[in-house]
Amino acid sequence: MKRVLGTIIGMILVLGVAVPSVRADDDEHECSLASLKRSYGYVLTGSIAGDGRVAAVGLTTFDGKGRLTARDTVSINGAISRGRTGTGSYTVNPNCTGSAIVGGAFSGLTFDFMIVPGTDGRELSFIVTNVGTVQTGVAMRTGDKECTLRSLQGTYRVLVSDGTNAQGQRTAVVGFRVYDGAGNLVAAEDTRTADGVFQHAIGPLAAYTVTPECTVEYLQTDGLLFDGVIVAGGDEAYFVNTRRGTITVPLLKKQSGDHQDSRDD
Repeated sequence: MKRVLGTIIGMILVLGVAVPSVRADDDEHECSLASLKRSYGYVLTGSIAGDGRVAAVGLTTFDGKGRLTARDTVSINGAISRGRTGTGSYTVNPNCTGSAIVGGAFSGLTFDFMIVPGTDGRELSFIVTNVGTVQTGVAMRTGDKECTLRSLQGTYRVLVSDGTNAQGQRTAVVGFRVYDGAGNLVAAEDTRTADGVFQHAIGPLAAYTVTPECTVEYLQTDGLLFDGVIVAGGDEAYFVNTRRGTITVPLLKKQSGDHQDSRDD
């Protein structure tokens, strides 16, 4: 009996010591305004009641103190607006959820977000919360260095899910792109569908420019122009087609083993 009692007391003592350490560990992973800082590329898709489908790609900068700026290119039911800009504010809760509002040309857009666990604030998922919207997106920090042409270099998978072309057909694409790091797309190959009619395509090629803020303009030889943003130090990129009538967001992800060494510390 004494042995059993001693064992129980010992277990209680051990558990009593262990519990505070778990709580301390949880405290270390709490989030704050400072968890979001520097520039993030983002992509959102969805719809607005009465206006139709929506897609946007852009750049937002958090100052780590509750203020933000944003600019993007947005397609609302195929009507394209380039250079939409705004400023706003954001809050972050200890559990890494938060909310934000953006004014200016964004007209009071509001969204709730969740900082992705284990990313140290480098990535978040969000949902637009204005009445009548059904829109979600992701945002990822651009990196800890200014971007150059070499930030877009190597082989990338390209994915377009549930797009719309200028003829109003629903589209999807899976393929690859090869960039030379000097402003040129040197290889492209896809399998694509438009309203269920499939096609294997090679090309077109393209030329691209990159700003130090990691935004991209991408002009194909067939005349299509895309606006985009490089994220994760060049490991991924988001694009939106700027042709009137289109709602198309190609997402690029770099081939494994071919990653840039320019992520945040």
